[in-house]
Amino acid sequence: MARRFRKACLDQGVPPEYLKSERWDVEADRAMGAGNKTVQMAIVQYLNSIRQNLGPEAQRKVDHDGILIVTDDASMAEDLAPIEGQKPISRSGHDAELATERLMRGLPFTPGPQMIAEEYVLTWLRDMGLIVKQIQAIDGVGTQEEIAGLQNMAKHVAVFLQIMGKSDEEGPKVRQYGDLLGKLMNVVKGFAQRLAEQSQAGNGNGGVDGETQQKLAGKMLLDQAKAANTRESHAAKTAQRQAQFELEQQRLDRKTEADIRRENALAATAIQRDNAVAAAETAAEIRRQGAESMAAENEPTAE
Repeated sequence: MARRFRKACLDQGVPPEYLKSERWDVEADRAMGAGNKTVQMAIVQYLNSIRQNLGPEAQRKVDHDGILIVTDDASMAEDLAPIEGQKPISRSGHDAELATERLMRGLPFTPGPQMIAEEYVLTWLRDMGLIVKQIQAIDGVGTQEEIAGLQNMAKHVAVFLQIMGKSDEEGPKVRQYGDLLGKLMNVVKGFAQRLAEQSQAGNGNGGVDGETQQKLAGKMLLDQAKAANTRESHAAKTAQRQAQFELEQQRLDRKTEADIRRENALAATAIQRDNAVAAAETAAEIRRQGAESMAAENEPTAE
């Protein structure tokens, strides 16, 4: 088997020096509970007891391991609670999603040294595409605020593309993302042009009397105010939920650590108690044997 594996690697073009064991980093695949079924079940029971304190991804991992330990069937565990292919969102991707609302309101966003530029570019391009599709589905025009927000997002995407462009290796990606940004902005330019045409038609009255124009203008202002309030409320709720989630996670982490310390202390106390009892029993047995030995020595022998 080893020879066939080596030959297959060489046939696939793997350099022979990479097949030397001195170059390998071997990481042992450790079984839960070291293969002891009783210990495995105890671990699964404990993990299920704190499952509600874990995040969604960790809960899925607990479910997967629990099914695997109980059934010894890896395929069933993968079917019922798959964990492969679930890529967690990165910190930069999460922050970029929260920043989309800020950019759509026309506010600036300052890049930081710890940010992964590509994650921001991918997230913002995706969000811009979704917003463009929403506008196309509604009226194909959009509002002045939406158009300005998309233009603001495009400006910040260009800034992060410049950051990526400092690395020669990122050149193909920068061109690819730049082309996608250009296509999106062509659609946004179409929105702006149609909105300008509608405004010009409105300025020429278009057969609409002044009173109707005033009502339409007032309704537009109310709609814009409602949309702005909705965006602000959504952003505030999002920030509040994020803060509450982080505080709750910190509280649960502290509780879990306290539970572990308490269980460790109880286990240590039980061990000390058992050791003390065993030592006392041993000492009593030694004294008893000593007393019996002395009694046997002092007992008079028959002449």
